[in-house]
Amino acid sequence: MDIHSRTPTFDAVSLMFVNMMGLLGTIWALARIGSPTEELSRLDAIGRIIVAALIIHAITWGATPVFWVFVGTELIGSALQYKRRAA
Repeated sequence: MDIHSRTPTFDAVSLMFVNMMGLLGTIWALARIGSPTEELSRLDAIGRIIVAALIIHAITWGATPVFWVFVGTELIGSALQYKRRAA
């Protein structure tokens, strides 16, 4: 496990996309807090599964295995969303 990897440098376009994704994540979190509906809960659970799959894909392409922790948290979060919806 290579924990001493270098920090990547981002060009202007990459940094723009990183910032846009951060903004979308923040807006989504505010929407979930402000309007906790069953539909948003279902979408959140599906989104977490997709994020977990993307992280697994990155790991298979050489990303650090430490990301398995995040796969676990996304799958647990998804299961909790489904459980909450069913309750």
